[in-house]
Amino acid sequence: MRWADTVGPMGRPHILLITTDQHRAGFTLGDGFLLDTMPAVDALGAAGRRLRQAYTTAPACVPARTSLLTGRWPKAHRVRQNSAENAVVRGDDLLDVLRGQGYAVHFAGKPHMYRGPDDFDSYAGSYWHDHGPAGDAEDDGFARWLAELDHGVSPVATPYPLRSQFPHRIVSAAVETVRAIDRPSFLWASFPEPHNPYQVPEPYFSMFPEESIPAPLTGRVDALAKGGAYAWLADLQESKRPGLDKQWRRYRANYCGMLRLIDDQIARLIASYRERGILDDTVVIVTSDHGDYTGEYGLQRKGAGMPEVLMRVPFVISGAGIAVYDD
Repeated sequence: MRWADTVGPMGRPHILLITTDQHRAGFTLGDGFLLDTMPAVDALGAAGRRLRQAYTTAPACVPARTSLLTGRWPKAHRVRQNSAENAVVRGDDLLDVLRGQGYAVHFAGKPHMYRGPDDFDSYAGSYWHDHGPAGDAEDDGFARWLAELDHGVSPVATPYPLRSQFPHRIVSAAVETVRAIDRPSFLWASFPEPHNPYQVPEPYFSMFPEESIPAPLTGRVDALAKGGAYAWLADLQESKRPGLDKQWRRYRANYCGMLRLIDDQIARLIASYRERGILDDTVVIVTSDHGDYTGEYGLQRKGAGMPEVLMRVPFVISGAGIAVYDD
């Protein structure tokens, strides 16, 4: 039975798609991690379906997002790198299908795809990893501070308030969209985090102390001992950013704090649906475009290679008409 046959206004549920960027699977308590980084997302999974074997089609933003929109593998849609979004080969995509079913389509956040502002009924963006739309003096100062981090790891708490963080600004725009919903709607909230630069304000910076952070399952020594599969990447990283692999505790602590910040904003967005009285008529999907090395093999961020930490992504679906299931 299709969702559209079961619930929602005009027989169709609202759809809330939440995507994160560079968010590896396995970093929440509900997914076996030792720290409670995303309680709201874990609660969604417990109330609906948590797909533990979800994999991206590519460990890079644009190819993965193109697959999400088209339902095609990169070899079919022809987008295989982040600069090639306009090379897409497709038929009707997700937005076309939803519009054909009478949906309004809305977007807030980071695009990095072949679709743009004119393709949505409302569009709040564009947000990237070190800059977003012009804001007030504090927001603009935060963007300059992010750029100075040069996609690195901040050793101190972000000296700008939560309201300047992109997830907070994106959700603020998305909440305004929710308040104006008047027909079946698809809202895509696309967070640029927990992608580098790895930074987070208080209280999130101190929420997961460095000494509490589980160590990576592998390390630089393992990379070398296992035939050097990742040794060349570790050497390349070391040549560009000497000593970077020694920052793994702060790196992973910031990453966990970023996840908790995102989770609080997801909870805030879902609350706006509840306040409108439409949460029971909404399907909520949470996933990511690809993962992050998070210190495995002595590496940060993403790069060449297709290890599990880059390819497996979180995937939770919950809400109207979704039966409880955990694979």
